Amino acid sequence: MRLLIAAALAMIGTAAQAQMPEQRVADILATLQAKTDPVAVFAPPFVAAVPPAQLAVLVAQLERENGRLLGTEDFRSESPTRGQFNLRFERATAVAIFSIEAAAPYRVTGLRIGAVSPLGDSAARIAADFAALPGRSGFVVQRLGQTAPIAASNADAQFAVGSTFKLWVLDALVEEIAAGRHRWDEVVRLNARSLPSGITQDWPPDAPVTVETLTTLMISMSDNTATDTLIRLIGRERVAARVRASGHADPSRMLPLLTTAEAFALKFSPASREAYARADDAGQARILASLDTDRLLATADLTALDGLPTAIDSIEWFASPEDVARVLDGLRRRRDPRVLQILGVAPTMAKDLRERFAYVGYKGGSEAGVVSLSWLVQRKSGDWIVVAASWNDPAAAVDTQRLAGLAERLLRLAASAD
Repeated sequence: MRLLIAAALAMIGTAAQAQMPEQRVADILATLQAKTDPVAVFAPPFVAAVPPAQLAVLVAQLERENGRLLGTEDFRSESPTRGQFNLRFERATAVAIFSIEAAAPYRVTGLRIGAVSPLGDSAARIAADFAALPGRSGFVVQRLGQTAPIAASNADAQFAVGSTFKLWVLDALVEEIAAGRHRWDEVVRLNARSLPSGITQDWPPDAPVTVETLTTLMISMSDNTATDTLIRLIGRERVAARVRASGHADPSRMLPLLTTAEAFALKFSPASREAYARADDAGQARILASLDTDRLLATADLTALDGLPTAIDSIEWFASPEDVARVLDGLRRRRDPRVLQILGVAPTMAKDLRERFAYVGYKGGSEAGVVSLSWLVQRKSGDWIVVAASWNDPAAAVDTQRLAGLAERLLRLAASAD
C-alpha cells in the first residue's frame, strides 16, 4: 500500500510539474504588467541579471512602440521546464520563450522576448521600416524559380555583406569537388591564420583538418581561418570565376576576392587601405600581392576596429540581396547533399518559425557598420524561398538585433505567402 501511495504521489507530482510552464505564463504576464513583484516570480540569478527596474524599462519601450500589453496567447510547452507563448500588444505580437526551475517553487529562470510582429504586417510596412534605418538598406524575399519577388526593396543595390561572401567560397568548393579536384574527406593543413570570428585561429599551426570540417566551421561559425585555408586550397581565381558564374551583377565590387586576413590587414594600414580604395581591379591585385599580412596582423591594435565603421565602402565584400539569392539558388540546385546539410547546421531562427519550414539554411555577416542576413528555406508545400537583407551605415555601428527583427518579419511573410 505504501508503494502504491508513493507511486500515486509521484504521478501527481509529475503531472503538476508538467503543468507548471503554462501556469507560469500568467505570472510572467502579471510581472510584465507591474501587477506582481518580479522577485516572487523570477529566480534570483535572473533578478540579478535583469533587475526589476530594467525589466520595467524594457516593457515600457515595447509598449511605446506597440501599444499597451493586453495579454498572452498560443502557449506551447516544449518540456516540463520550457515553454513559449505570444505576448499580445494593441498593435503587435511578440514571441516569448521562457524556462523554469525543475523543482518547487518552479521560479522562472529565463525569459527572452523575440522579434515583434506588427498585427496586419505587410511587405509595404516592412519596406517602410527598412527605409527608416539610418544609412542604406535593402532586402528581397524571392520564391526561387519565379521572376517577381514576394517582397523587395533596393534588392539590386550593392551592399557590404561581411562574411556572407563565404557563400561564394562554398559554391567554388562544391564546384571543385564535383570536378574531382578535391574531396570532402580530404585532409589539409591549417595554413592561413586569420583573426576571429571562429576557433581555428587558436588551433596548433598546420593542424590537419578535413575539407568538410573547414567548410562546416566556415558556414556555421563564420570561422575566418577556416575560410582563408579553403580560399588558398581552391585558388583565388577559381573562387572569382564562381562569383562571375553565379550571376553576380557587379563582380568588380567583389573582386579581387579578399581573404579575411587581407581585409583585416588593409583596415589596420591607413596608407594601404587608401591606396586600395583608389585602385582599379589590377591595382588592387598588385597591392594584395605586396601586402605583408602576417606582420600587420601580428602588430595590429585589435581595438582599432571597435566602434566606428572602417572603410566599409572599399575594404569589404559586396553583393546585392538579389546576388545573394542567386548564389543560394545555385547552391540549392547542387546535387551534393552535404551542401544543404552544412548550410542547415546553424539556422539562426526562432524555434516556432523554424517549425513552419521543411528546411532552413543560413549565412550572415557583420562588422561595425555592416550587417547581412540570408536564409534559404523550403516551405512544407515544397516551395524554395530566399530571404536576404543588408544594412550599411559608414557613419555608425548598426544594430544587428534591429535588422534581425525586420528579417524575422520577412521570414514570417515568406512562411505565409500565397
